[in-house]
Amino acid sequence: MQQKKLFIFLLLFPAFILAEEDKEAKSNVAKELAVCAGYFFIGSEAAKKSGDEALANSIKTTADAALVTSIKLSDKDTATESLKLAMKDHQRLINNNTANVGVLIRKYKTLCKNIMTSPKKRYDYWVNKK
Repeated sequence: MQQKKLFIFLLLFPAFILAEEDKEAKSNVAKELAVCAGYFFIGSEAAKKSGDEALANSIKTTADAALVTSIKLSDKDTATESLKLAMKDHQRLINNNTANVGVLIRKYKTLCKNIMTSPKKRYDYWVNKK
């Protein structure tokens, strides 16, 4: 079921934002998606280390979806660089230890859940923030 939701997300999400004209808002959403991709990649690794392969695979699918969408909203180089910077910051926050993933959960859970489930609201947030 989650795989199906992510597939639909990947099909629909970029379409309505790509049609929009606010480049700064698109850029901000793309950066947030890269940050969330990093958060999900680390969450996937933490789940894998705890022995929950099914959860690890599910979280990795979400990470992949976030990264692919970030690339669609910006470009591969920008999204990849944003992901690298986010991963470096995430690793610093958890002291390079996935056992400390709770730090990331407290910081990113709400943002990443919202951007993955209600992306248009997040885009509108950036448009209206100006």
